[in-house]
Amino acid sequence: MEKRRSLDSFHILVLLTAVFGMVCIVLFVLMFLARGMIVSTQLLNQRVEMKSTMGLDQAEAALKEILNETAKDTAAQVYVRVQEELMKPDAPSLSEEEALRLYRLRYCEALSESCTLPLLSEELKKRTKEEKGTVELFGKEPDHEILFDSEQGEMTAYAIKNVNIAYTYLDSYRKEAGLDYTIALPSATFYNGNDQLFEYSLIGKKGIYFTGSTSSVVGNLFAGTHSAEEYRKAEAGYGERKIYGGINLMATQLGVEADKIISEGDINLKGSFAAFGTDEKPVSIYANEINEIAGYFMHTNYTLVGNTLARNGEAYTEAVELVDAAAGNLDNFSYYYDSENDETYRGRYRKILSNTDVTLSGDFTGAVMTSGNVIIEADCNVEGLIYALDRIYVRGNNNIVSNRDIMRRIIEEECAKGDADPVFLLKEYMGGMVYRGMEPCPTEMVAYTITK
Repeated sequence: MEKRRSLDSFHILVLLTAVFGMVCIVLFVLMFLARGMIVSTQLLNQRVEMKSTMGLDQAEAALKEILNETAKDTAAQVYVRVQEELMKPDAPSLSEEEALRLYRLRYCEALSESCTLPLLSEELKKRTKEEKGTVELFGKEPDHEILFDSEQGEMTAYAIKNVNIAYTYLDSYRKEAGLDYTIALPSATFYNGNDQLFEYSLIGKKGIYFTGSTSSVVGNLFAGTHSAEEYRKAEAGYGERKIYGGINLMATQLGVEADKIISEGDINLKGSFAAFGTDEKPVSIYANEINEIAGYFMHTNYTLVGNTLARNGEAYTEAVELVDAAAGNLDNFSYYYDSENDETYRGRYRKILSNTDVTLSGDFTGAVMTSGNVIIEADCNVEGLIYALDRIYVRGNNNIVSNRDIMRRIIEEECAKGDADPVFLLKEYMGGMVYRGMEPCPTEMVAYTITK
């Protein structure tokens, strides 16, 4: 009996041990399966996260591409419209800078119309079709803004802010982002010629000399210098000292209204009075010295509304380079051409190209370019541009005015006559000419930042 009880206890112990082992195995299997499910869920979540992130990144890139293409297309379309607007007979006369501002303003206005939330959403859906994911722009209409330079006040870029974009994967996993886009502004030229050069009325590379009765100049002046060996007896009375050339007045009165007066030498006033600048248009004078020299029983004096500046710095250097470049191929011209004597000439304004001295004895409207001197006789009025590689002599009682529209018209007519004899085209000898056209847009016009 005792033995049997011991055997039963042993069987029960074995059975319990077996049951416990099976329970452990089952628990281990369940734990393994649970862990596997957790790992699988984690892997699935990671995959979904990765797919959602990739989908959102691709959506952002697609929207950037849409805006980039829209910016380039808009720039080209608006350029044509603005060019047509400026070519109308009743169009205002704008400077190149003013025309560029108008173009960029019209460009920004066009972007505000073509980059609305509905239009961008429609185009984005076309480009991001996926079986398992969808893209959408949501929320309120983005903010549109023109960005300006804080110092100069010029437009610098166009911004589309607070763009909300979302990517949804498998209808339930959603990724969102807030974006700000910055779009570059295009550049273009709207007029043939060179507006900066055409703001000058007189350019005498070896000096400008005024005498006689009262004269007036409206437009910038540029006067270079010459060596002592090139000194002429006719200039003895002007009072040049050490530096020859520059701007010289002898026994006269002169009024100048200009943005800038540049003398690579001195400005000498001998027995003369000069008024530089006006209250409406102050002038910047770049000169070595302004010398007041007594003589000819006249009081010597001058007034200046504006300032005198040292002959250095960016503005001065750019002006000198502009004038030097304008000489172009003038040294290679070996004729005396006056459109007034050309029966085939159909241009509105007169032009003279010469390799020798030019004398204007009557009123003149147009352009003169010569490698010699220009003599503007007394009582002669000039409108346009006079450019002499040598000197300019102004004899008195002259009204001299720059006019960019006249110069533009001359270059425009020359560009329109493709079969004209290039020997007598001003644009072939005047350097620094630019021609209308739109500058190529950069490959990437759009940049963006993620704001949330």
